[in-house]
Amino acid sequence: MQFFESKNLIKKDEKMFIVCKFDNFFYRELAVDARAIFFRNNFDTEERSISIYISSKKIDVDELFIRFGDVWSMHKEKEIIIETMAFRKELCSLECTINLLLILCEIAEKFNYRTIRFVRPTWVGDYICLKFGFSADRAKDLNALNLALKGYLLS
Repeated sequence: MQFFESKNLIKKDEKMFIVCKFDNFFYRELAVDARAIFFRNNFDTEERSISIYISSKKIDVDELFIRFGDVWSMHKEKEIIIETMAFRKELCSLECTINLLLILCEIAEKFNYRTIRFVRPTWVGDYICLKFGFSADRAKDLNALNLALKGYLLS
């Protein structure tokens, strides 16, 4: 394995950090008891990509399906792909989405992710893409997104 490929591998500490961040987000932001599920991933092995799914236990409306890794990137850089993001509290969904994106920015900064991309955004995701200058393929550099989100929250 080449050095370039090995530095993009997702290790156990990164997986645990992601799980803790999402568990806290669901519990604190949404007051929902939910647990992260990794698909086809083992905590003890290093992976090129991981998929994480979280949904509320009582009502299957609050849910996330997010992928992390370099498999989908043409340049083999790590990116975060948001497949599904739905929150039942429509009045706070923009605020929840911004808080979630800040968590993703924190993960990105700590573990060297370059971009975030929405695959099938809801109306809130479309609004976020428009408001914060995502590209036509709904991608954005995470450093630029982090600055834009923090600026929005301060205004």
